[in-house]
Amino acid sequence: MKNSTLRLLALAAGLSLTTAGCTGDSADDATHDASAASPAEAGEGATEAQKAARDHLDAAGFSRSGLVDQLVADGHTKDEATAAVGALDADWSAQAKRSARMHLDLSGFSRKGLLEQLRFDGYTQEQATAGVKALKINEAAQARRVAKSYLKYSSFSRKGLVDQLVFDGFPKAEATRAVQGLDVDYREQAEKSATKHLQEKKVPEKELVEMLREDGYTSAQARAGAKAARG
Repeated sequence: MKNSTLRLLALAAGLSLTTAGCTGDSADDATHDASAASPAEAGEGATEAQKAARDHLDAAGFSRSGLVDQLVADGHTKDEATAAVGALDADWSAQAKRSARMHLDLSGFSRKGLLEQLRFDGYTQEQATAGVKALKINEAAQARRVAKSYLKYSSFSRKGLVDQLVFDGFPKAEATRAVQGLDVDYREQAEKSATKHLQEKKVPEKELVEMLREDGYTSAQARAGAKAARG
């Protein structure tokens, strides 16, 4: 009678409860207990996770959530990873600064773009803001760096390059100054853009000029670029 009552209560609560499970005498329970990690094994896993967490922080910058994710990727359980990171005495704003510096070592960023990158890395808004602010970024130099990088791999009109930098988070005035300071042959850029357009679709020269004008080139640049691209 007692077992029947427990079964009804379990079903009412949306649980699956066997009679043997109520008494604790089932073979399944014995198997489960045998396969469960012992306290010693659980403690060993937590210790390894803590060591791995410290090793990662010695090597690179991590947000709290980013470090938890890394430990899980390393093979630790989510509980072990969360406990290990929670036990650390880490300055996450300092970690944000470190991550920001690492990003800047690899690529150019506007302040806004770098802030968004740190938020993507898992830092809080406060931590990301503190990290970016601590670096005292020369945004003018970063804008020039990004502009040169774009020109290395693609073709742009002066206007198109300014618009791209603004899209990346640079202030319009900063983007404009950065582009103006570059030594760029925009007729050559127009020819490269025209060649790309022709690779996608063969069009008459007049239409090609119009396409280049839409890209931001001046009339003279567009005509010269279209003519050169068509040979």
